[in-house]
Amino acid sequence: KYNELIHRIQSVGNIAALIGGQEHFARAAQDFPSAANLMGKTNLRETTELVWTPLYREPLFIAVPKEHWLAGRGKIKLAEIAHEPVISFKEHYGLRILADELFAGAGIRPEITFEGEEIMTVAGLVEAGLGVALIPHSHGLEEMKLVFLAVEDVACYRTIGLAWTKTRNLSPAARRFKDFI
Repeated sequence: KYNELIHRIQSVGNIAALIGGQEHFARAAQDFPSAANLMGKTNLRETTELVWTPLYREPLFIAVPKEHWLAGRGKIKLAEIAHEPVISFKEHYGLRILADELFAGAGIRPEITFEGEEIMTVAGLVEAGLGVALIPHSHGLEEMKLVFLAVEDVACYRTIGLAWTKTRNLSPAARRFKDFI
């Protein structure tokens, strides 16, 4: 039932639509990119207009092609990819901001060779052997020829939550949904 609920949450709108009044809720990561762009922050926090409540932590893994020299390992230290070509997300995207912070915390500055906008795109570039990536093991990636390695020395995750505005009245259905969460 929890997975079904999370799947439904994944289909709700983004922060821009929420602020614009087109959506009641937005599924948001604590590092949500639209919020960072709109509010000039890298972390989505409660503001005078937005309320954010965490729902779950989504682990991030180092994704490598099945033939990669690290593929046989179950877990690695983040610094072990320091000299690997890295596929990441475009600048100002939440997962890119988070990955850059995690890399900096591990004392590495990997070479970003490709940038994507979607997890599936980044994963496809990894599968093609163009580099490695720090991504969640999202639904739909099971069919790809990838290995997901846990990071053993750094807490790699993003917090997924639900955001809504304080300034707009929620419909009865939206209010019940929020109360259910």
